[in-house]
Amino acid sequence: MKKKTMMGRLSSLLFALALVWGGVSCTPQAPVDPTKYTITFDSQGGSEVAAQEVAENVAATAPEAPTKDGYTFVEWLNGETAYDWTSPVTGNLTLTAKWAVEKYTIDYKLPEGSTNDESNLVEYTIESETISELKDPKLPEGFTFLGWYTDENCTEEFVSIEKGSTGDVVIYAKYTDKQTFTVTYYIGDKANTKLEEKDAVFKLTGYDLFTDKECTKAYKDPITSDTTLYAKVKKMTVKFDSDGGSAVADAEVDYNTVVAKPTDPTKAENTFQGWTLDGKAYDFSAKVTKNITLKATWKANAAEDPEDPADPEEPTTPPASGEEDTEKNQAKVLWENEAGVEVSWSSNVVCNISAENCSSFNVDDEILITVIGCDPAAVDDAQVVLKAGDWSDLWNDNVNYTHMVGEKEFPYVITIAITDDMLTVMKEKGFFVSGTKSTVSKVEYKTALSYETTEYTDKALPATIVSELKDDDKVTVVYNVTQKEGEDPLIGYGIGSIVVNTEGWPNVDGGSIKHTQIGENESTFSASALKNAEGATEFGFNVNLWGGHDESSVNVIEAEFKKWIIHKVIE
Repeated sequence: MKKKTMMGRLSSLLFALALVWGGVSCTPQAPVDPTKYTITFDSQGGSEVAAQEVAENVAATAPEAPTKDGYTFVEWLNGETAYDWTSPVTGNLTLTAKWAVEKYTIDYKLPEGSTNDESNLVEYTIESETISELKDPKLPEGFTFLGWYTDENCTEEFVSIEKGSTGDVVIYAKYTDKQTFTVTYYIGDKANTKLEEKDAVFKLTGYDLFTDKECTKAYKDPITSDTTLYAKVKKMTVKFDSDGGSAVADAEVDYNTVVAKPTDPTKAENTFQGWTLDGKAYDFSAKVTKNITLKATWKANAAEDPEDPADPEEPTTPPASGEEDTEKNQAKVLWENEAGVEVSWSSNVVCNISAENCSSFNVDDEILITVIGCDPAAVDDAQVVLKAGDWSDLWNDNVNYTHMVGEKEFPYVITIAITDDMLTVMKEKGFFVSGTKSTVSKVEYKTALSYETTEYTDKALPATIVSELKDDDKVTVVYNVTQKEGEDPLIGYGIGSIVVNTEGWPNVDGGSIKHTQIGENESTFSASALKNAEGATEFGFNVNLWGGHDESSVNVIEAEFKKWIIHKVIE
């Protein structure tokens, strides 16, 4: 028993020595991290997919499918092969998205019984070329195809399905279910076409119609099939009734053209006053659209005084030095009322000048309006308006010139230079003068003088230039008006003024700037009205421009200064 114990102890000792001598340690070791790999996803133009980090020999997780306009996601590829999401990852990978192009339908809405043309595509993809030309369908008898449209009410005409488009498309056929035929009518050598319903009688204003090219067979039958007609302009007869004067031959003119004014007739002991139509002075710039008869008007000559016969041999006295020796620049009275005519919103037309009285007008000639007073309680609103056109055009957008006349020394003369736009309307319709809360006594016309011009692009016009101006000189401000997109233009709206070039920039009376069109504009002023402004010859002028606004105070137009033009009278 003792021998066994001794042997046990010896064994334990030998084992302990072996541990020491053999370098065996009993300290625990830290665990080793597994190897990891990165899987990158190339979506080929689709939505972005985040990369994954996966431990070695562990299967990756399939991410949420990406999206791409016009395509459907199919699968992820490893090279050319579909990736197996159950296989363990043993290295870095880049997987590529595989896509299938989506197909979209083109649905054509046609009346029942119609047949679409086979060439009209019924589907397309995002990769399809632009589809812009569609063939006409075959509609049932009695229907007429009028075009392809993109809305059910057929207001938006189909233009194209552009390459790169997506989504199903519906295209609507516009048609009429009334039987119609094509009328081809020639005006000269130009062919025109128009659809007419069955049994309609085709008409063309201002023309007689014929069924033959020589225009010998008059057209008169209703339309029952496709028809070709030939148009010949109607001839209008203008008769001249000289009312006892010398005979004037009738004139024949084409429809919608003017008749030439004939030589004035003569009548013993009378002076010819002009031609009238229905009791009103005839405007020879008016287009003739029906047969008319013009009647001469006369004024009996005054009987000569036998005791004071005119001496045709008596020499004329030349004008004194400094006086005008021609009619040039002499004002001609167009209308006058010495007591003046008060105007207000309820009665705001002073006078209406006919187109016949404007026949001799030229660009740069002047209209002079004499104002003898205004309502002292409303000087801020007192104004005079010259509007090219007649009374019927009062609220239309014809050319007009508005001038504020409050707080002036009366009588006050407004000078308005005739522009191209004004002249066109004046010669066709004349013009009228109106206003509010002011009193006008005279309207005159003055022919233009000859000028030499100088341009200045500096916005500040020097005092040296202003001080050299004479009363008959003119000053023009040129400026550009732009229209803000989507806003209605404010034609004729005041957008600025000429100001004396001082720190306060006071407005110059008569220097109100308006615009009549989008784009380049000009406002011309009489030098006599500008140079007398306080400080003008000392400091010169500048231009103050602002944008016009609508009733909601939203600016819809902007103005930019371009240049000054100085018109100096040639002596």
